[in-house]
Amino acid sequence: WLCSFLTMPPQETTNTDTVFQNDQLVKPAEEERKMPAVLKPLLFVYYSVPKIYIPGTQTDISFTIASFFWLAGARMSIEATMVAFGWPDGHEWTKSAAACLTGAIFHSTPLTFYLGCCLYFTKLKPSEKLSSEVQWWQDCAVALLQFCTGYMIYDATFSIILLRQSLGQEWKEDDYIFMAHHLITSSYMSSNRVVGAGYVSAMMCMFIGEITNPVHNTFYATRYAVKLFDTPWVHDMHSIVEYSFALSYFFMRAVVSPFAGTYIVSDLLFNKKGQQAIPFFLRAIWVFLIVAILYGSIPLVQECYEMFSDGLVVKYGPDSEF
Repeated sequence: WLCSFLTMPPQETTNTDTVFQNDQLVKPAEEERKMPAVLKPLLFVYYSVPKIYIPGTQTDISFTIASFFWLAGARMSIEATMVAFGWPDGHEWTKSAAACLTGAIFHSTPLTFYLGCCLYFTKLKPSEKLSSEVQWWQDCAVALLQFCTGYMIYDATFSIILLRQSLGQEWKEDDYIFMAHHLITSSYMSSNRVVGAGYVSAMMCMFIGEITNPVHNTFYATRYAVKLFDTPWVHDMHSIVEYSFALSYFFMRAVVSPFAGTYIVSDLLFNKKGQQAIPFFLRAIWVFLIVAILYGSIPLVQECYEMFSDGLVVKYGPDSEF
């Protein structure tokens, strides 16, 4: 799959009609042959999920629902495995670390891989209609947006609502910010599907934001680990993870994001096809959200610079506050 991704040029294909047999999506054979091999596993899973539509609409939410249950099952399995290896059962740090590892392994890693593949196989026109792409690319884009939306719903449910309820805690101030973030990102992706345009803008933002999340979430998990386990290899691993996170986050947010954000914003505002496909107020909201995220990441960018500037010296050790 990786070799196919690195060596296969974008395929020029013509769009064809989607075929349904017994409510199952079936792809035309000629388009299946032209589909890049690297994307076939994603589409195999996507096509295997029975379609469920929002009542009265043609908006499919089946992959969102399937992703929610897939991630929930992974979360419970990881937490049970951690408890078996000595993490305290029912402890807030165990539950939070399990959430971090679930996001890193089962969400961010496959999501960014397939986002990168899809962006490689398309023209980077953030505001244009989805229908301008070949059918297999359209299906990949819908699958990835549904997958990420399912994650947002799962994460809000398990990491805030059920966590606070199980521990008998009141919501904290950061919980409301967390929920607002997930609501905003889900709304961005859902609005792409409603208007049928702007998919590439969302996918570019998702790729840039999520590509550091595997090491970012692992960093939070190791922060919990060094507080619970006084083991040399755990502390050594934490120092490496902290340095890796700080360096990668700084590069993506301080170097890549400003250029990518400027390109996306300019396309949303000035691309004539995008102006025709997306209402102005919606484009304005998207632009505001992109600028807000870039501005809001500045404090963490500064902190990451401090974290990697001193090498492997740990900033957040066993005695640090969350």
